[in-house]
Amino acid sequence: MDIDRKLDPTVAREGLTLLFRSGVEEAEALLAKNSGTNAQIDCALAYIKVVQCLLSWETDAMDAAMEFLKQVESRCSASESMLPNLSSSKSTQQLLLLRVIGGDCQLLRALLTFTKLTIAGYVRGGLLLRSASKVYKKIYKELDRLDSQTPVNDTAGEGGPGMYSSVRAACSLGFGIVNLAMSLMPDKALSLMKFFGFTGERQAGLDALAFSSTSEDMRAPVAMLSLAWFHGIGRPLLGIDVREGYTDAIDRAQRIIKQAQTEYGDAPIFSYFKGRTAYLTNDTEEAMVAFKGAATHPSAIKEMSQLCMYEMGFINVINRDFGSAVPLFEKLCQETRWSPGFYGYLAACEFLPSIPVDRTVFLKSCVWSL
Repeated sequence: MDIDRKLDPTVAREGLTLLFRSGVEEAEALLAKNSGTNAQIDCALAYIKVVQCLLSWETDAMDAAMEFLKQVESRCSASESMLPNLSSSKSTQQLLLLRVIGGDCQLLRALLTFTKLTIAGYVRGGLLLRSASKVYKKIYKELDRLDSQTPVNDTAGEGGPGMYSSVRAACSLGFGIVNLAMSLMPDKALSLMKFFGFTGERQAGLDALAFSSTSEDMRAPVAMLSLAWFHGIGRPLLGIDVREGYTDAIDRAQRIIKQAQTEYGDAPIFSYFKGRTAYLTNDTEEAMVAFKGAATHPSAIKEMSQLCMYEMGFINVINRDFGSAVPLFEKLCQETRWSPGFYGYLAACEFLPSIPVDRTVFLKSCVWSL
């Protein structure tokens, strides 16, 4: 098959856009029809599979996704040997795109390996992350070299800047995630990584993600999602650059979410982040509306709905609306595989204030008798 068709990003971008607008099933169905014939489509499908795994944590799904990533990486390596004369700028672009996809596969394999939560898993995941980082850095270095050799006024020719900007956009997501992830590691873990010659620069990662999020590359929505998480959840949670409060983090997150909703409508994931930023500004009413919209959206997957129910439950607790909080925690207790006992405990705690005092004393005596 012609290498241009193997690297055509049109369907891949459509699939990832569909993921946010219509849900996992429709996006996966679109991409699966052409899987194995287009490296970009395989890469997009890999992102969807990994997202599903990180939400569900199902062992069989993780094993299948890991095997799929290995197959995609292998096909990319095979495609590299089919490229014609690499003195051509077009062939150089194709080679670099294939290497970006190979790096993405290693990055996604690292994420899945980390979920094993074992020392061996951390070591293997770290080595995969280091390997992916080397791929991205090598591509960036090559792009800088190519750009320096391109005449400033040569924008339409075969070697013009536009020829390689698509490669830089494709590489920026992985490069940004690796640098950002490394910069957020605890000091002890970071010291170990530095021992292996592996470092990360937060600002370089954020700049790369910002570039990717505004590009035409299929990875743009994933980069946008990464930035929304960092500013809307990561910075407040980890206390990064919040000496003067959360204002800057919230403002940045809100701009990203507004841009995302312009492109992807009321996508559940971005509605969730909208609710989180509203919660940080103490606007619990707007937060509740956003979480409810995300939880009941037709394209919302079960895990996303459960995450929103958790947030809604705690907002009801803050508002002392215990009667509304109980059914949410009860439903989580019945449906989720993660800490059902914790949700049952929360439901019981919120149920107690609505019980008459004499009944509460009776229940307390019953508990102590167990």
